[in-house]
Amino acid sequence: GTIHNGITYPLNYGYIEDLVALDGEFQDAYVIYLDKQSEIKLKDEKKQSLDVKKEYQENKFELDKLEYKKTPSLTFKETINLTLSNLKKLKKRTFILTIPLIIIVVLTMLCLQSVIGASKVDYQHIAYSDSRIYNIYLEKGDAQTGVDASKFGFEKFYLDFVKNNPDIEPIITSTTTFYYTLPNFLQISKQKYKLEGFSLLPLDFLNENDLIFGRMPQNASEIVVDKWVLENLLSSTTLYHFMNLEDFINGSISFDGRSYKFKIVGISSNNQNTIYLNKWSLFDFYPSAMRKNSQTICSLSEFKKYDERFNDLELSKYQVYAHKSLRGTVEDEVNNNQIILNEDSRLKVNALDFLDYQKCPYKIIVSDELYNDLLMIILSTEYQNLNVYCENELERQQVVNFIDSVKDYYKSGSLQATEEFGYVLNKPIDYKTIKLLISSDSKYDNIVKPFEEESQRIVTSRILVTATIVIISIIIVFFSMKSYAIKNIYDIGVYRAIGIKKGSIVLVYGLQILIISLKTTLLFGTLCYLITNILSTVPIIDTNISISLSLYLATTLGLIALNVLVGIIPVSLYLRLTPSQLLTKYDV
Repeated sequence: GTIHNGITYPLNYGYIEDLVALDGEFQDAYVIYLDKQSEIKLKDEKKQSLDVKKEYQENKFELDKLEYKKTPSLTFKETINLTLSNLKKLKKRTFILTIPLIIIVVLTMLCLQSVIGASKVDYQHIAYSDSRIYNIYLEKGDAQTGVDASKFGFEKFYLDFVKNNPDIEPIITSTTTFYYTLPNFLQISKQKYKLEGFSLLPLDFLNENDLIFGRMPQNASEIVVDKWVLENLLSSTTLYHFMNLEDFINGSISFDGRSYKFKIVGISSNNQNTIYLNKWSLFDFYPSAMRKNSQTICSLSEFKKYDERFNDLELSKYQVYAHKSLRGTVEDEVNNNQIILNEDSRLKVNALDFLDYQKCPYKIIVSDELYNDLLMIILSTEYQNLNVYCENELERQQVVNFIDSVKDYYKSGSLQATEEFGYVLNKPIDYKTIKLLISSDSKYDNIVKPFEEESQRIVTSRILVTATIVIISIIIVFFSMKSYAIKNIYDIGVYRAIGIKKGSIVLVYGLQILIISLKTTLLFGTLCYLITNILSTVPIIDTNISISLSLYLATTLGLIALNVLVGIIPVSLYLRLTPSQLLTKYDV
């Protein structure tokens, strides 16, 4: 209805021109005419109160779950096309990235090769001593200690050592010169090739599994030579033109002052400059320890390997057989069939008979039980140096601990030269005090340690150079790809605005840097690998700059992966922004 002066006038259904003005005041009034089709309804009733909680419970409003629609992504074809399109647009800009990548892959590969080369110490050509030999030194503690007294001290120390370290063997070793003669080449069969820079060790320390050619020795005149010794001989002579390692089998080796030769029957691979021979044969390298006519000594068990006619022979500890050639030359040494093997030692042996044999090169045949006594004679003759065989670092530390526990006693002067320990000289000097200074080290370590330290210094410096190059590579790739991303940031924003997945966009830029890396890192890395290996084969270039296949693959593939990883970081950072931020803030 219409309200006028506080009075409500109802509206009748009909047309607006049927309305009658009241007091002439409805001439210009705004009138709404309602009919049955009008949305506004008039009700003659009071306003109802609304119970919101009840209405909510009775009329709960829930939406149906929306159907999931997968975020659209670029197809493989679209990804490739977009990548190539970006590269084409950025063709000039890629030149800025290409040149550094080429330089970086070449420098990185050469630096890594130099690191590997510097880290490898050439033990084969610098270490003439076996790494398992540990050296103990005994020096006079004062001027009043004579040589003979020092030998007493050595004998005491030796017996103490053997007693307290039964699992570690004192050994006879020597650094000597051998001469090799070729067995199969008639034209140069008289030519001798010098072998130097190696150690001699008893066969007891060689495992048959270490042989790569040949067999184990069967008598005292057969030996095994480590391949390092023979490779050094080949590299220092013209033999490498027509011989390889296996050709040395059955070759002959001789040394000065001996009429007989050793035969090479096996070649080992222990990575040691070592020749292995029968422990009895090692006595021959210490002629000063034996009488002139008794220098070549062999055990009875070894002697029987040469001649089966003497298989029934037996000897007690202090009995020997001598070759018949000694019958007339040792008359001054034989007194009632006794032979003195060493002038300083009271050890004497009885010659049972003078035998006639041909194959065995040794002149005195002794019992196997006499070995330790003879070893003692030789070591006491060379008293200032005792060599022991340590299989591992644990055994070496055991020797060091023992020396530390006794050196103060030997240094103090408490030791007196008496006959109560070991062998004694013909004229005991029990009135003299013995002072000995005991020390130890490894000749092998003394040789190789300076090279190892120098190698470590070079490796450290070259690693720093290589790391610097890699860091520079990361910086160049990062900022180059950041520049590319900014250049195309509007396109990125558009793709995000229409719902393209972030992964598709990252893939585009990942492929982009991958293609650039393949054209630079892989291509020029391959060229560097081929060129260095070709140059290393040229004789006039006296250096090895060749790059191994494994290093080439690791370097090139590693740099490519690093380039791709670093290259997608800027794009990934921008994709953290919303599409609107990308389109407004970075619209270029």
